[in-house]
Amino acid sequence: MTKCKKYYGEKEFNYDYPEGLSELILKGFVHIITTQETVGNLNFVFDDSEIDLGKWKLLRSYNYLNVEEDDNVLIVPHGVFTRMCYAWGQGDIANDEDISMRELILSIYAKKNIEQTVTLDSVVSDRIAQRAADEEKLFDSSPRLPLRNGINKVNVYYKAKQQFTFLFEEREEIDLDKVTLIPIRK
Repeated sequence: MTKCKKYYGEKEFNYDYPEGLSELILKGFVHIITTQETVGNLNFVFDDSEIDLGKWKLLRSYNYLNVEEDDNVLIVPHGVFTRMCYAWGQGDIANDEDISMRELILSIYAKKNIEQTVTLDSVVSDRIAQRAADEEKLFDSSPRLPLRNGINKVNVYYKAKQQFTFLFEEREEIDLDKVTLIPIRK
């Protein structure tokens, strides 16, 4: 998420799923799995001997996470990921949504016959404060993956009842032509 924060600090969030995330996948910033129901169990291993191949099936993909010093690699639900990346992409200056929010707040006050001054600066300040609070909660409450710096290929195994095991395999390099740009679906 550290890299996503920096990335969206310079760009707007693209809601096209999964196409809007293809650059993040290619850069090794994110790994995506799409499931049809709630995931019952996630396991993270760093040694393939910990996987019983008689019980687990490999999902074919060729994705990776590129971890650098001070990166926070977090497990985050898609909705939380989307909300935070969108918030980071809004920047710190007033935008059309801030103007609309100010107008909405003023109309609510007017309907209740409340005289209140609402400036655009106060709307932007409130949005930035909320983003900071959401960001703090994200980094404090999301599970972290203890990955080593460098390229970590992600091998995904599954078995019934939405159980997944992720095997992280350190690599020297990645063949970008093999990267899977659509989410793994199970």
